[in-house]
Amino acid sequence: MTDPQDVSARLARLERELSEVVRRQEVMEAARPAVVTQAGPSPEAETLPPESAASDWDLSQWAALLGRSVVVFGGAYLLRALTEGGYLPMMAGAGLGLLYAGGWFWAAHRHGVDRRLSANVHGVTAVLVGWPIVWEAASRFALFGPATAALVLLVLTTCAYVVAYRHRLPVIAGVAGFCTVITALAVAMSADQFAVVSLLLITLGSVTYWVSDAPARGWLRWPMAIAAGLSVMAVTSRALATPPRESFLMALTAQAWLLATMQGSLAVRCVLLQRSARVFDMLQAASGLVIGIGGAVLVTRETGGATLVGAVTALFAAGAYLAAFFRLVDRPHLQSSYYTALTFGVCALVAALFILLEGMPLVVVAVGLAVLLLVLPSHLRLALVPHVAWLIIVALSAAGAVGLAWTM
Repeated sequence: MTDPQDVSARLARLERELSEVVRRQEVMEAARPAVVTQAGPSPEAETLPPESAASDWDLSQWAALLGRSVVVFGGAYLLRALTEGGYLPMMAGAGLGLLYAGGWFWAAHRHGVDRRLSANVHGVTAVLVGWPIVWEAASRFALFGPATAALVLLVLTTCAYVVAYRHRLPVIAGVAGFCTVITALAVAMSADQFAVVSLLLITLGSVTYWVSDAPARGWLRWPMAIAAGLSVMAVTSRALATPPRESFLMALTAQAWLLATMQGSLAVRCVLLQRSARVFDMLQAASGLVIGIGGAVLVTRETGGATLVGAVTALFAAGAYLAAFFRLVDRPHLQSSYYTALTFGVCALVAALFILLEGMPLVVVAVGLAVLLLVLPSHLRLALVPHVAWLIIVALSAAGAVGLAWTM
C-alpha cells in the first residue's frame, strides 16, 4: 500500500510547483502591456525579432554577440592548432580557415536585413579571422606568393564590400579596408615586392570610391586612396633605386593603373553621371597627375619613353577640355565639375608641353595655343584667361626670359 505520508508530501510539492507556475504567469501577464500599444496588440510587435525590438546598446545582447565571437575565434584557433600539429596539411588548413571566414560573411549577409548589430559583429569577426590567415600563409608558411595573397585579399575584401553595400553596413567596409591595407603592406614587406600589392590597393581604392558614394560613407574612400597613392610612390622609388628593386615595367603598370582608375572614376562621375566634383575628386585628380605622370616621367627619363608619357598627358588634357566645353559649360549646377576639368586640363597641358618640347618649338606651340584660346567664343574666353597667362609663362620660361628676370 501507498504510504499516506508519502502521498501528502507529493501533493504538497505539486501545490508549491503549481503556485510557482501561477506566479510566473502573473509576472508574464504584467509584462505584456509593455509591447502593446493603445490601439491593441500589434502582430508586428509580437513577431518582431528579439534583437530588433531591443536597443543596440542592450548589455545582454552585446554579451551574447561577444560570446558568439569568442566561439568563432575558438574555432579558428582549433583549425590553426590542427594545422600546426600536422593533423591537416598546411594548404588544407589555410583553405578551411578562409572558407570559415567566408561562412561568417554569409551569416552577416543573412542578418543584415533585420539584425544590423549581429551583421556588423559577424562581418568584423570574419575580417579578424580571414585576414591574419592570408598574412601567415604568405609570410610565415610561404604558401602564397605576393600575387596569390593579393588575389585572396581582393576576393575577401570584395565579399566584405558586397555585404556592406547591400545592407548599408559601413563598419564592415571600413574594418575590411583598414585590415586590407595593413595585411597587404605586411605581405609586401615580407616578400620585398610592392608592385602587385600596389595594383591591389589601387583596385580596391577604385571600388571604395563607388562603395562610399553616399555622404554618410564618405570617410571610407580616404584611407584606401591614400594607401594606393603611397604604394605607387613606393614602387616608383624602388624602381629608381640603385640597383633597382622593382622593374620599370611594373612601376609603369602601377602608375598607368592609378591614372586609369582615378581619372576614369572622376570622368564617369562628373561627366557621364553629371555630378558635382567634391574636394576628394579635386585632390584625386591632382594626385593622379603628380604621382602617375610625374612618376612615369622619372622612370622613363633614362629609358627614352618620355615621349609616350607626354602624348598620354596631352590626351588627358584634351579630354578634360572637351568635357568642360561640351558637357559641363552650360550646366550651372555643375560649376565645380566644370572648373575642376579646366584646372586639370591646363595642368596636364603644361606638363605635356614640357615633356614633349623644349627651346624654340615649345615657345611657338605655347604662344599658338594661347592665341587659339583667345579666339574662342566670348562665353568661354573669360574662364580661359588664366590658361592664356599660364601658356605665356611657359613660352617665356622656354625662351629664357623667366630665368633672365630672376637673375636680374
